[in-house]
Amino acid sequence: MADRAGKGTGRDQGRSWAVLAALIITGLFLALVARFAGAPAWVQIALIVLGVLAGVGLNEWLVRHGGEENKNTRGLLLVDRGDEQSVREAERWFREAAASGHPGAMNNLGVLLNRNGDRRSLHEAEDWYRRAAAGDHLNAMNNLGLLLVRRWDLNDRREAEDWFRKAADADHTDAMDNLGLLLYDRGDRGSVQEAEQWFRRAANADHVNAMNNLGILLYDRGDRDSRTEAEEWFRRAAARDHSDAMHNLAVLLKHRGDRQARREAEDWMRASREA
Repeated sequence: MADRAGKGTGRDQGRSWAVLAALIITGLFLALVARFAGAPAWVQIALIVLGVLAGVGLNEWLVRHGGEENKNTRGLLLVDRGDEQSVREAERWFREAAASGHPGAMNNLGVLLNRNGDRRSLHEAEDWYRRAAAGDHLNAMNNLGLLLVRRWDLNDRREAEDWFRKAADADHTDAMDNLGLLLYDRGDRGSVQEAEQWFRRAANADHVNAMNNLGILLYDRGDRDSRTEAEEWFRRAAARDHSDAMHNLAVLLKHRGDRQARREAEDWMRASREA
């Protein structure tokens, strides 16, 4: 079960980047005019540099003073870069927006802290998830559920189920899949039946991991019709490059026993290792 960071709309951020682009284009245009007017090369270069510097400075000002959504979106853009310095700067932007009450930034800050893995970071991540979830942020509800499940404490798992249910009831497909997994692990007939319902709901909403999990549930049921349907779901997920589904499909085909199925099983097993 993977953490999901909330997504910013990019609407206000897009306007600030548009200003940056406009100023750079203006600088290039002025440099071109200067070139045809016979201005020295250093004048042309200076015009381009001034356009870039003005654009970067104005973009920074717009992000800082243009609202919390801009800061959250800036953080997301920096996280996507992946290098350590960008991630540290992203945390700064998330903290500024989160401190001002932005639920998406609270969730995204929680995700960054959760990835650190140490006890102090996990404790703070939980706090930010809870604050965002209290503001009805669905990704935060799901992420809080994941954090609680991983503690393996009975009371924490019960609370995780509550958060998964709240998000799943609001059509959050990751939460549907995670709730299904929690119920399936419980093992009693009623829980397994409900797990199937959640897996189906998420799979029918095109959630690839839920397709694989539904296939596992059906395969484990053991009867011919269920295993036939399991194969269909494994194939749908495998066609979307889900490596576990490729592996599970290979196992299913291998157990079928005929030569053609065994050959196809080898192909899917190879694909799963390369995915």
